[in-house]
Amino acid sequence: MKRKQVIIFTSILSAFLLLCSFKASLFNFYITDSLSVYKFNVKISVFLNVFFMTSFLYLLVLRFPHRWLFAIVYMVQVLFLLINLIYYFYFEGYLHFNQYIELWSETLELMKHSAVPFEPRVLIVFIDIPFFILLLIFYKKYLFIRKTPQYRFGCYIPAILAAWNFSKWDWAVDGTPIQTMNNRYIGEVETVKKFGLLTVNLYHVFYLRSYRDLIQKFDYGRKIEKTIDAVDSCKPFNNIVIIQIESMDAFVINKSLKNHKVAPNLYAMSRKYIYYPYMLSYHKAGSTSDCEFSCLNSVEALDKFPSIKLRSYDFPNSLPKRLTKNKYSVAIFHGNRGEYFNRRIAFKKMGFPSFYDINDMRLKQVVWGAPDGEVLRKVNNTILKSNSPFYYHVITMSSHEPFTFTKPYYTTKKFNTVSDPIVKNYFTCISYVDSVVARFVTDVKHQHPNTCFFIFGDHTPGIKNNKTFPQSAYKENGLYFEYIPLIIITPDSQRHFEKKKAVSFLDIAPTVLEASLAPYSISSLGENLLEPDSLENAIPYRGKDFTRKELFNKIDSFYVQNYKARLK
Repeated sequence: MKRKQVIIFTSILSAFLLLCSFKASLFNFYITDSLSVYKFNVKISVFLNVFFMTSFLYLLVLRFPHRWLFAIVYMVQVLFLLINLIYYFYFEGYLHFNQYIELWSETLELMKHSAVPFEPRVLIVFIDIPFFILLLIFYKKYLFIRKTPQYRFGCYIPAILAAWNFSKWDWAVDGTPIQTMNNRYIGEVETVKKFGLLTVNLYHVFYLRSYRDLIQKFDYGRKIEKTIDAVDSCKPFNNIVIIQIESMDAFVINKSLKNHKVAPNLYAMSRKYIYYPYMLSYHKAGSTSDCEFSCLNSVEALDKFPSIKLRSYDFPNSLPKRLTKNKYSVAIFHGNRGEYFNRRIAFKKMGFPSFYDINDMRLKQVVWGAPDGEVLRKVNNTILKSNSPFYYHVITMSSHEPFTFTKPYYTTKKFNTVSDPIVKNYFTCISYVDSVVARFVTDVKHQHPNTCFFIFGDHTPGIKNNKTFPQSAYKENGLYFEYIPLIIITPDSQRHFEKKKAVSFLDIAPTVLEASLAPYSISSLGENLLEPDSLENAIPYRGKDFTRKELFNKIDSFYVQNYKARLK
């Protein structure tokens, strides 16, 4: 091979290794939020470490006589970086290998319906693809260079440099990787900074069985009981309706455009009934399903495993089991497929005698799922046929990302002045949900005045770094806090506007049971929100306890900072 050709192929390889290392370094900066934090010399140090390891890997792979191994290694790396970046930018957390398996079908469904917003920064994973293609095309011509002694021995130089760099680690001060990753008091982001996401993921695979065994460590809190005497036993139980609204942000209820509310009906309810503006959402390894899991079982969902998919868990603390015991008619409704997030199996184990998904309700799919108005109409029809006290739980679908599902059946000109299309579509979806929920509540209250309604979101929408509509979420010390609103409507129209304390999903089950007027026994770290002056318990979140006032002040300050006003 001519000297000129050697120089060309060596340059192509060098460019590939440099760009591949650059994107891997940038990936690490992105997922640790350290791009603007690290000084230049630290960034160079990180890049060199990544470059040594990347070069060692690919130089060894390129010694293989067939190109398919090189192609496989590259594609695996691209997929790993791409999937984890998409997940991190959307959930502000880390995807673990067990979630690749447990949430595979859900991920495909989300991708099919474009339900995860596009983030341009993920395109960095393709920055080296031109040089990858060139290496792949001229792979056979590259065999000559690989046979030289310089190449064979040169493969080990990056490994030696990486090992030398690693030898400078102070084990006595910083601890071993296993000690660091096993320490619950060290934030996961700090662990990723030290050892990289791949190392942390491999650790989680090794301890996957112990994560499943964490069901033995669920902290249910204290036991709460209520009995009824002979006088109270004559009183009828209250009906319960829970409406869990997809992606309803804590700030959207109060959002105005030209003196008109985005959700005027929910806003009116929040001022007329019990309103908790900030409820902490547990949006973790199980994604949206963590909402149902935590609310219905009054226990914090797991950090690293989809709690609703725990095979050996029988949901001993579930809310439905308590109400069926009191002869309630109990059912749950969702305009999506029952197999999504294992809901059909999980809800049955939780104690729901009936689960009506889109097929059970014989509703037609529009884009993805059935329109919320159609689902609520089915619920209303079920209520009309109910003679016993009822507890019906509704999970809405129309306001799911990418906020385009309502286009075939709902339009409004109220948001034409909004320039950002994502925010405009989101407001339109919330406007639709606001109208159908209000109509449903009015109808049910007219039919059954002794009905308690619990209306809340599941998590914040996937709208990040947006000046038009900053979502009600913030990151602190590596933890991502999301807040959604809660409105409670009681038969006697109890009124309260909470201005000091945050609440959480753990408070839902104890409050529902208290509102039902039925006898019950449940274990919970949550409290009865019908007595707002008595809220004292701390709120647990990812291994730490936070006071209710502390959480309220954090998110309320964020609201004031972005909206230049306080909630009124």
